[in-house]
Amino acid sequence: MSHRHLPGLLCLLALLAGCRAAGPPAAPAAIPVQAAPVLMPARVPAERRILLTIHFQRDSYEIDDASMRLVANLAAALADERLRGAGFEVNGHTDVSGRLARNLSLSFLRANAVVEQLHARGVRHATIRAQGFGPLQLLTPSEPANPGNRRVEIIALSR
Repeated sequence: MSHRHLPGLLCLLALLAGCRAAGPPAAPAAIPVQAAPVLMPARVPAERRILLTIHFQRDSYEIDDASMRLVANLAAALADERLRGAGFEVNGHTDVSGRLARNLSLSFLRANAVVEQLHARGVRHATIRAQGFGPLQLLTPSEPANPGNRRVEIIALSR
C-alpha cells in the first residue's frame, strides 16, 4: 500500500467500522491551567488529515456521549491489520475564546481523552499520540470564535 492511499483507507475503515461505544470515563471538573508542551504548528497536507467532529461538554475534556460511537469506529479502523506500523497524531484545537494557556491545556486534554479511548479499545500505544494546539491553527482564521475551530484532527504520519 502506498502512503498516499493511507488516509483514504483510514477514512473508509472509520466509516465502515460498526462498533458499539462504551460510556466515557469520568473527567475531573477543573481543567489544569498549566500549558501542555506545544510543537510549532505545521501545515499538514489535506490528504493526510481526518477532521473529526468530536463534541465535548463546554469547558471540559469529557467526550460527549454522542461522539463516543465515532471514537469507537475510529478505534476499529486504526486497529485494522492493513494499518499495522502506521503512526497517527491526535491534535486538539480550540477557538480563541478564553486565555491562551487554558486553551492550550484544554486542547491537549481533549486530544488525550480521544487517545485514551482509542487505547482502551485496543489501539497500540506506540502508534498514536496526543498534541494540543489551542487556537494556533484555526480552520477559519477570518472567524476566530467560530465553533468549527474547536475540533480534533487525526494526522496520518509517514512510515
